[in-house]
Amino acid sequence: MTSKLETNSLLNAFPNLPIMMSGCAMSIWLSHEQVKNYIPYLPEGILINSNDEVRIRIWDLRMDFKSEINSNGYSNHSNFKEGVLAIPAISGDSEGEYPLHMYSDSFIYTSMAREIIGWNVRDGEIHNDKMIGLKAGQNLKSKLLTNWNFAFDMEIKNITLVNEKNELAKGTWFANKVVPSPFEASSYSDEIIIGGSSEIYVNKIWTGEGSFTITDKILDSQISNETSTISKVEIWEGLSMSIGYAKK
Repeated sequence: MTSKLETNSLLNAFPNLPIMMSGCAMSIWLSHEQVKNYIPYLPEGILINSNDEVRIRIWDLRMDFKSEINSNGYSNHSNFKEGVLAIPAISGDSEGEYPLHMYSDSFIYTSMAREIIGWNVRDGEIHNDKMIGLKAGQNLKSKLLTNWNFAFDMEIKNITLVNEKNELAKGTWFANKVVPSPFEASSYSDEIIIGGSSEIYVNKIWTGEGSFTITDKILDSQISNETSTISKVEIWEGLSMSIGYAKK
């Protein structure tokens, strides 16, 4: 039986809750007729909310953790980038996004996201222009390279400032947390985790003209501007959010 002291010690190995993150993000919402082909790869309990929409996001963030066990004497935070292809989805009464492809350049973040949340984050190289001190008319490029089955190039041109100092709607993200048994293949834990942000603030919201190319071997075809329709493009500059809730 685990004591309260032991439980607290285990929790201290992870960042304090809520987890505070700050930085920038770049997103493209797009419609693509082959999105329904992703259905077999979604876990049981996750349904596609829209049969033709996906969202590509690049996050460039700093994650703060203040507990002593996480400090190395020099820093109590970790910088990381993450590239995500997410599908608008439903789980029970909850609406959110299911991240199908997730890649990060940070071992610390990748380990935490897999262990705590259950996201299937893998290693990838993410190269993107700095999203701070932006100016109207500027172009931004981002590229995700992986040794797996997914990669993309993304560009947003002629950005325009559309909003300042805005509080965004709370985000909900789904995860499929599978914990295998070390003793037998038939014994394992499999849960849908519903979590997300309790607060999201953005200093500046920019929009622009988007273009992209996705290589995804799951679909066995290339997704590009010629085969899809971009419905929305946004850059969040000066983003701060807290990730503080989750439920099964």
